[in-house]
Parts: sequence; structure tokens; C-alpha cells
Amino acid sequence: MRAALLVFTPSPQDYITQLGEQLLSLPQQLEAHAASETLSLLHPSLRPLPEHQLEHQLEEEGAMAWLHAVAHTTAGALLERVASIPAFSPLGAQQLAADVGYLANILSGGLGLRPLPQLAQLETLLACAPSELPAKVRASTALPSALAAAIASKRGVHQLLS
Repeated sequence: MRAALLVFTPSPQDYITQLGEQLLSLPQQLEAHAASETLSLLHPSLRPLPEHQLEHQLEEEGAMAWLHAVAHTTAGALLERVASIPAFSPLGAQQLAADVGYLANILSGGLGLRPLPQLAQLETLLACAPSELPAKVRASTALPSALAAAIASKRGVHQLLS
């Protein structure tokens, strides 16, 4: 029983819960402009992706297409930030996995978007046992192989990953 009390179960940090709140408010904000040309004036990085760049054909138009664009842009920004972190402590990796999982839940459960495989694989690489990392890195297909290998290295797993 004493060991059970020492188990660390991280909750999402404030930065990610605030991001989640902002993302959840987007449908209302975007829907108000869906019939006008306002959405086409947004920054190019937030414009809906061309159909050939999406993994699955979008059946939605207007605000839902924008939500997909925001989701992909948000995931990309998170991956860039993760890549810039020099190392992960065991607790830091668990915390970041909780944050990534929360974001994935907001995007898929809260906004009804398709799950982003990059976020799922990132969460897996951060949450798995260090002994499982080499196999998980080799099996990773949604993340760039260099990023997947870097995550293992940042978690202290430096054995040959290929």
C-alpha cells in the first residue's frame, strides 16, 4: 500500500489546459465567420490544408476544415517545442506525456477531429518504459525517425536504435 501512495500520476499542466480551453472555444468563433470571406484572410499557416496533404479526405467544410488546420498547426508547434527540449527526466517525460495526451483528447474527443497519429506516437514514446523505447522508435511511423530517435536519446536511451 505504501508503494501505491508514491505512484506519480501527472495531471495536465496549466499551459496545456489553457490551450485546450482556447481550442474548445474555436468552433463558436469560426462558425460566426464561416459564411464570409473572413477565414480566407487568416495567416497562411492556419489555412486549411490542400486535400492532397491530408491523410484522410475531409468531408467537412468551412469551420471544420479550419479546425483541422489549427489541430495540425498546433501539433506541429508542439513537436517543434518537444524537439528543442535538451533532455527529459523520468518525471518530466511522464508529465509531458500527460500534456500530450490531454491535447490529443481535446482535439479528438472535445472537438470531434480525427486522432492525430503524431500525438499518439509522441505520447507513447514519452510514457513507455525505457526498455521498450528502441522497439517503439523502430515501429514509429507518424513521427520523423530523427525525432523519434531523439526522444529516446533525451530519455537516456542511447543504445543503437536501428
